[in-house]
Amino acid sequence: NLESQTYKNFKLIVCVNQPDIWWDDSSKIDICEQNIKSIDLINKLASDNNINCTIIDKTSKGKGWQGKNIGVGWARKTIMDHIALSASDEDIIVSLDADTYFKHNYFAVIHNHFANNPQIETISGSAISFRYRALKKIGGFSPKKSGEDFYFIQKMIKYKPIGNWLEEKVYPAARFSDRVSFGTGPAMIKGNAGNWESYPLYPIALFDKIKAFFDLIPQLYTNNIDTPIDAFWKDKDSKDTVFEKLRKNNKDLQHFTKAVHDYFDGLRTLQFLKANYNTDNEEANLIEFLNTDFANKIDARLLINFSFNDSSLGQLDAVRDFMVDLEDKYRKQISNS
Repeated sequence: NLESQTYKNFKLIVCVNQPDIWWDDSSKIDICEQNIKSIDLINKLASDNNINCTIIDKTSKGKGWQGKNIGVGWARKTIMDHIALSASDEDIIVSLDADTYFKHNYFAVIHNHFANNPQIETISGSAISFRYRALKKIGGFSPKKSGEDFYFIQKMIKYKPIGNWLEEKVYPAARFSDRVSFGTGPAMIKGNAGNWESYPLYPIALFDKIKAFFDLIPQLYTNNIDTPIDAFWKDKDSKDTVFEKLRKNNKDLQHFTKAVHDYFDGLRTLQFLKANYNTDNEEANLIEFLNTDFANKIDARLLINFSFNDSSLGQLDAVRDFMVDLEDKYRKQISNS
């Protein structure tokens, strides 16, 4: 992927990492040895293809992570701190996992997107791209054992608009991994055992409640009123206290509206959804969603006797591909609006 990129003006920074204690764990020693081989391989590939490459060695014995400062979050932070030593505000950082695939013009598409959209500071998706000045503005990268990209986007979106669509995609590997507590790897392990709770399908009605709540923001600016998501707060006084504080700190509706969106952000939205959803109705939620809004677009035969456990791979693939295409179209539509 890297050697074939049409846009050549980039620098590669790789952090090969694992806890140092793994060198003393017989069940992990193979991973440590493979990581050492990875450093040699990366150096050779960079040299053979004239790629400007820096390797941060957090894998050799004595150089691995120590104590609780471990995981992909610390790897990303270590790379970001290294970038900060020489980056300029306009430099674009593309954060990628080692097991992702992308096409030869991916970097060129990212470069052009930022050049043509100066109001955008971040592009989200399977991989995250952002200007260095945006990283500085939000105070850098906060290391977490899992989900660090989710929390990073939460901070970014409160700073500046985020791009949600690119014509080229990044394709993460669907592989089992237990190196983080949640994410694609652990979800694949649980799913393989029949537990797909990490990929919930929330009912439409919950999103309708969230929309109705946001529609009430002008009224919330002047009064404490009931909302469709009041169950999110433990009691009425707790909710009223939140909005009284937001009113006090935001003297006009425009700023109050942003403050409400910043408060009820992606994390709180997810918490509300999880607290109000039944895992026993996954198929029903999906079928209701597709039949309600897309009955004239999806092949109705795909939904007959649909089951995540019993439907054929062909049927599952067709439903998935339909939804991927649907999401891509919506992302493009929002991006162009």
